[in-house]
Amino acid sequence: MSEKLGRATAVISVMTVISRILGLVRDKGIAYVFGASWVTDAFFVAFRIPNMLRQLLAEGSLSAAFIPVFSEVEQKRSRAEAWLLGSAALNVLAITIVVICVLGIVFANPLVQLLTLQFGPETEQFLLTVALTRLLFPFLLFVGLAAVVMGMLNTLRHFAMPALAPALLNLAMIAATAVAAWFYPSSQRDKVFALAAGVLVGGVLQLALQIPPLLKLGYRYRAVLRHPALKRVFLLMIPGMFGLAVAEFDLVVAQMLAWHLGEGVVSAFFWAQRLMQLPLGIFGIAIATALLPTLAAQAVNLRMEEFKRSLAEGTRLMLVVQLPATAGMIVLAPAIIRVLLQGGAFSAADAEITTQALILLTLGICAFAGAKLLTQAFYALQDMVTPVKIGAASSLLCVALNLLLIVPLGYRALALSATLASLFNWLALFILLRRRLGQLRGREITRAAVKMLAATLAMTVLLALLLYAADPAAQRSWPAAALLLAAYIVLGGAAYLAAALALRVQEAHTLVARVRALAGPRH
Repeated sequence: MSEKLGRATAVISVMTVISRILGLVRDKGIAYVFGASWVTDAFFVAFRIPNMLRQLLAEGSLSAAFIPVFSEVEQKRSRAEAWLLGSAALNVLAITIVVICVLGIVFANPLVQLLTLQFGPETEQFLLTVALTRLLFPFLLFVGLAAVVMGMLNTLRHFAMPALAPALLNLAMIAATAVAAWFYPSSQRDKVFALAAGVLVGGVLQLALQIPPLLKLGYRYRAVLRHPALKRVFLLMIPGMFGLAVAEFDLVVAQMLAWHLGEGVVSAFFWAQRLMQLPLGIFGIAIATALLPTLAAQAVNLRMEEFKRSLAEGTRLMLVVQLPATAGMIVLAPAIIRVLLQGGAFSAADAEITTQALILLTLGICAFAGAKLLTQAFYALQDMVTPVKIGAASSLLCVALNLLLIVPLGYRALALSATLASLFNWLALFILLRRRLGQLRGREITRAAVKMLAATLAMTVLLALLLYAADPAAQRSWPAAALLLAAYIVLGGAAYLAAALALRVQEAHTLVARVRALAGPRH
């Protein structure tokens, strides 16, 4: 296993764990104060708009296009020339986003109408969504610029601060929720505006955290708008933006449907996605983030055997965590919702909807992570078109499944459709990459995966027995439920790790070695 990849993944994972833990505290606070209500539905729809544009303009398409080109300029020309490219990208992006924010604020009303399919009388919920949309639009500027800075830092193998930056958004939202509950105990409207203000503060902090390490690496800002390589970055962005737009389309359709399925469904589906993304973000996305600079450098230098080996290592490292995470989250889903969300304004009915959505979304964890890895491989090859085509097909499949299943399954259709579409996406990307590069060490991956599945089965049996003896979801006392859930997670993880080590799963040994290295030498 590559030491660089293992080290980078470990750093990103640790920082992401910190951020995700704070994210859980954030979600618990919002759920406790607001519940799954029309107010949170309005907030999550409004928050979705800048987040969607962030994916289209920055963290999704721009980062994927920028990192390979920045890496090439830095390796083949000079670090100073790469910094110049970075400044040009920052300046052009800032101007673009400011224009978009102004337009978004001016046309917030028809934008919300489009995203909710609410064209009738303007309800209180609709007007609140419009007001929140206007307030949240500037968030896009801060996180957009932060994404370019993250791209430069990641290319130069500095992963810690970019991975930790989202934690500051969570801290700001936690503080805002506490302030809202304290100062506006009886006004849901004032509370949610305080929460939105916390989002803006968090966006500023995300950008500010990454500036010092960038300056330490030698970056100096230049007021330039042109660079020879910048045109190539934007040309590479175009298909990526189209692909992400198509991918966002199915999420928008799901949100439209959820908006009309009853009060709280938008919020419940949002929280289910957040919880599913916990293991996905801690390790799946961490590997993909750490892997892209390595793959980009190998592709630039035409070291394709190393490229395929790195991709296979990343896939096995992803599976060794995501397979048990999938099984564990499905088995423990009711207990997880009971401990992390239920309480205060978040009712048992809210918990039931969120639990069922979480189980169906969790079935696709490996597919979501695997598709992300393969997409990074195509990006490293500076091929933005293939992921776009597959993403478009996947999104259309998701929309078709939503429309087909929404009547018999209700809100469950939203989660099941997303999972099935992600499986299609992963498989299609794998087939096309294998056609392009030849064998992708599939036998090695399969042999390792079989052992991991056996270890996962052992863990699942243990968890089932523990739940039969005492179910955390059935505990009336929150501390008792939390302690039981924590104990089951530790015992299940230990059982899986022991079984994986006994079966000689190399990636399990790698994880143990990385944890020991992070813990530091013993004296």
